[in-house]
Amino acid sequence: MGAKANNREHSSIGVIIRDHSGATIGALNKLLPSAFPASIIEAFALLQGVLLAAEMGSTKAIFESDALDLIQAVNSNENGGVRGHILQDIRSSALVFNWSFFQHLKRDGNRAAHELARDAKLTGHFHVGSRLLSSNRS
Repeated sequence: MGAKANNREHSSIGVIIRDHSGATIGALNKLLPSAFPASIIEAFALLQGVLLAAEMGSTKAIFESDALDLIQAVNSNENGGVRGHILQDIRSSALVFNWSFFQHLKRDGNRAAHELARDAKLTGHFHVGSRLLSSNRS
């Protein structure tokens, strides 16, 4: 999951879904209606990733984010703060999977998702599908 907040007008997110071998099978990028703090954007991106994986029919999933504090909050059942409702939505949405796990990913490993988020800011559009990624990002 990726997020961008370097513009005072709008934030954006990028999500990449990969199969068990690491091949990209789905993606999403979205321009958000306003600027939000990074912690909110990262949580919303993770929620959108969980929802997209569920919509695609996945039964097992590993969710990754470069926001360590977010992963720790999801795994510790934290519900407080400004993102508490999003954390609850992430956990309840993940219940559809037979198995799911949330783990931290170094920022370099999340580059393609951040590029998708940047593209949403540039185009101002919402996209879902595997064609979002060019061969150099997969």
